Amino acid sequence: MLLPLVTLASGTTPDQVKQEATYSDQFLESSHIPQPVIFYEAPLWTYDSCVEFAKWRTGKQGVSWGAAGEIEPTTTQPEIGGFGLTSEGPGHLFVITEIKDGWIKTDEANLISGERTSRWIKVDDTDIRGFLPRNWGS
Repeated sequence: MLLPLVTLASGTTPDQVKQEATYSDQFLESSHIPQPVIFYEAPLWTYDSCVEFAKWRTGKQGVSWGAAGEIEPTTTQPEIGGFGLTSEGPGHLFVITEIKDGWIKTDEANLISGERTSRWIKVDDTDIRGFLPRNWGS
């Protein structure tokens, strides 16, 4: 498909451009320009899996971790950038973004089906099965 190529100078009307342009200046072959990739926004498909979202959030894509309910915790101490495992649903995994006064702030997906959420949860909440350090799963 060919599209007209028109750049109007300030105060120039489309009729003036038509009169001044030659046939060879009027057309370009169009091509699709994709939307740029925005690296600070997670791809929407990661919102359907807490594990895939956590891998994206920590830059560990391409590694197989299995289902959240099958991952065994390796520590009882949370760390920022590490992971938390809960018994919610069939098992849930979240990324720890803050720790303050016995509370953990999460960045997670699919706790609510298909959504990215964040919450504060007590370190000793009965749903928490344990934690994984930030270097886990590399």
